[in-house]
Amino acid sequence: MIAMETARDYIREVARNNEDFTRSWVAEGILWADESCRITGTLSLAIRNADAEGGRRLLNHLLESGVSTRAEVPRFLNQYFNTCMLKLKG
Repeated sequence: MIAMETARDYIREVARNNEDFTRSWVAEGILWADESCRITGTLSLAIRNADAEGGRRLLNHLLESGVSTRAEVPRFLNQYFNTCMLKLKG
């Protein structure tokens, strides 16, 4: 496993891991939302600049909130923007 420095690195690594399908699917949804401009630029930068722990908190928050498919991710991130930003910042 590589040393993870940013939230995006952490999320990318989880998306590649197939041990927990739902977790990797939601992580892939975060990357997809970011890369396809389905989230604001502010949130995109926060994901790119937050540390790996922030990425873990964000992903856990989505999963604990019941997000289970890739398609739900951008809607959730946009609807709960402030909470997601707080999760990334710690």
